[in-house]
Amino acid sequence: MKNFKLDVKDKKILYELTENARFSYCTIGKNIQLSREMTAHKIKRMQKLGVLKGFTAHIFKPLVGMNIQYELFINLQFPKNEKDKIIEELVNHSDTLMVAETEGWFNLHVIFCAKDRFHSWEVFDFIRQVCKLDNFEFTINAKNRFASRLFFLEDLDYKSPRKNYKDAFHDLFLKHRLMKEDAVELDKIDYKILNYLREDSRMPLKVLGKKLGLTSNSVKLRIKRLIKEGVLYSFTPVIDFKKLGFDEYFLLLRLNGDTNQKAKIFNFISKNKKTYLANSIIGKWDHKFILFSRNKDQILDFISEILEEFPDSIARYDLLWTTKIHKLVSYPELGNL
Repeated sequence: MKNFKLDVKDKKILYELTENARFSYCTIGKNIQLSREMTAHKIKRMQKLGVLKGFTAHIFKPLVGMNIQYELFINLQFPKNEKDKIIEELVNHSDTLMVAETEGWFNLHVIFCAKDRFHSWEVFDFIRQVCKLDNFEFTINAKNRFASRLFFLEDLDYKSPRKNYKDAFHDLFLKHRLMKEDAVELDKIDYKILNYLREDSRMPLKVLGKKLGLTSNSVKLRIKRLIKEGVLYSFTPVIDFKKLGFDEYFLLLRLNGDTNQKAKIFNFISKNKKTYLANSIIGKWDHKFILFSRNKDQILDFISEILEEFPDSIARYDLLWTTKIHKLVSYPELGNL
């Protein structure tokens, strides 16, 4: 598969879309000093070539009743046709967020959300029966930290001239997360808006209004309220990093040492340019890091660097890499919780 080579303007467009995928062609063009027509052409070209797979929204799940996110690393030992049927069932389940094939000690990675422990057991029991689970590991996400959202832009020296509203809102979002524990009261229209934005966060207000039987202004006010209440916190592009030459890796760590030493390791890995997302997790492992690199040797060299820096603190590590993503959504379809 031939990789897509980004030019400087492509990189700036992806930067702007990552800041806010609802920015108009006109706004993005103005920010990067490109005409509206050429901006639209470049975005549509990246969509046609599969670099941009779509646009989605992100929500703070506990505020809509989804309180826990679980991950399963599974080792499936079945013939390909049976494995394909299992994957299809997992993809079709309404509560799964991601279903991906991996290589390493485990060959299947599943993420799902649940509103409480009873719901989580129902979903887990479904997965257990479908996969005939024998060899697997189960984790709960406790804390996330984006390390380098823009790693794929590499040497780009650029900062948007427009005020980054999302970073400004991030503080507000954290306050809501700390202050607000109960779910926000949403009606059917709110759920529909969130579902439509999950599928296409660039959907124009006019189109959303037509689907909902509302005016554009009514939809706009509802979206603003969802943002203000901390439910909706970003609009982002869905990028196929493999088309840009990057492979996705999962580094799982179990650590020795005291809390301060563990924090040093977490920060050391988080600050590396290859690290996209850093998770503190509950289960057999202490942390999960999502890394992106153009070749596996760079990842192995980085692991060697970690082991040399903290020789007595790594009790165990495991490395997996994604080979095929069958499903990836930011949250389940809402309204049926």
